[in-house]
Amino acid sequence: MEKRKYFISLILIFIVGGLDAFCYMLHDGMFASMQTGNMIKVAIKLATGDYQGIGSYFLTMLAFALGILCAHFIARLKHHELISISIALALYVIGLLIPLGPLNFLANLIMAFGVGVQLQAIRSIWGFPVATTMCTGNLRSMSECIGQLILTKDKRNWFGIFIYSTLIIAFIIGVFVGGYIIKCVM
Repeated sequence: MEKRKYFISLILIFIVGGLDAFCYMLHDGMFASMQTGNMIKVAIKLATGDYQGIGSYFLTMLAFALGILCAHFIARLKHHELISISIALALYVIGLLIPLGPLNFLANLIMAFGVGVQLQAIRSIWGFPVATTMCTGNLRSMSECIGQLILTKDKRNWFGIFIYSTLIIAFIIGVFVGGYIIKCVM
């Protein structure tokens, strides 16, 4: 079971990396998963007096939060992980099928909602807390495992380092592949 969750997590974080490249490059510089990046962009826009598109960023953040809320209720169901992942993947497909242009904000909303649902689907692997949608927490947790390995010599931390580093690498590869495909096609 945990081995399957691990491989599914690698696939999911790869997909979200590609989605973030897609949204950033083709949908007005927004992110589907990295709401911190969207918050930074809003703050910079406010600081520079550029108010264009701020509402879309806020709506994207709201959609992400609502996705998490939805997943919270799905978590009460049997096979909640499968249901959440299926919903997220379906929403990604819908978002990707929306034509580029004036409906970019709608695609961002749909995909951000899906990412919020996905974030809650798999929250730990072999007892290590993970995120399958972004890497800041995974980088923090990997660094903690390195620190714990140095301090305690507990070999289990090697396993944590492996899990986190492979998730981070899968995300980066997803972003690269998504960006490269967009560059080649556009």
